[in-house]
Amino acid sequence: MAVYAGNALLLVATALGMFTLPVPLVHENLRNTAGYQLLRCLGLIPLVLAALITYLWIVVRSQFLKMGQEDGEEKEPCCPLRLRTGAQLIGTVLAIVSGVLLVVFFAKLDELISRKYQRTFEEEISRGRLTSMAGVIVLAIMVNILVILGGSGGRWRRALLLPWLLFYGAGIVSALTLHLYFTSLCWREEKFIGMLCLGLAFLFLILWSVIWLVAAEVTDRPKTLISRPSPLTFQRL
Repeated sequence: MAVYAGNALLLVATALGMFTLPVPLVHENLRNTAGYQLLRCLGLIPLVLAALITYLWIVVRSQFLKMGQEDGEEKEPCCPLRLRTGAQLIGTVLAIVSGVLLVVFFAKLDELISRKYQRTFEEEISRGRLTSMAGVIVLAIMVNILVILGGSGGRWRRALLLPWLLFYGAGIVSALTLHLYFTSLCWREEKFIGMLCLGLAFLFLILWSVIWLVAAEVTDRPKTLISRPSPLTFQRL
């Protein structure tokens, strides 16, 4: 646990460093462009990883405290955290990140995507495709809000997690497909994008597993298919 706590601190320090100093570029003449400044957003990746490791660290610590209290006196654990609370935290963080991404998209990211698309495929991207990308971000915000609502209340609310599982499941498959495409190209920049897609797919696969565990609680309630008659039934007869 001490090792993973140190890893979380190192990831936070790495994120702060990437926010302060963006990733260096190969071409020096691109340092004053808006695309170079957007590279600061890559610091969100180690920051999200640090949050995930911290959440898992708290869960494991709570389980160790619970196991130690079985034979001793009962005490309140320091940081108890349930899966439902973790799912709500994941939904909240992803909703905030999606909202920031939507603002950045309309501010500058759409122009960068247009230039990158034209450089790669040698044709201009249509306005409909850019609008579809913005719609996907809005849909991500909506499904994350459903996760926040689904993590609270009764068991029937776990059904609200299904759109999140379908949406991010499709996103994971898309990220793996993009990884195969970009790594098959010859340029170093495309290979870096492909490895970034692979890392995002791995990260969201872990988050997907956590949300799926919470959604599986819908079927945890035992159901009696054949009931055994009680002794009072025969006494009445």
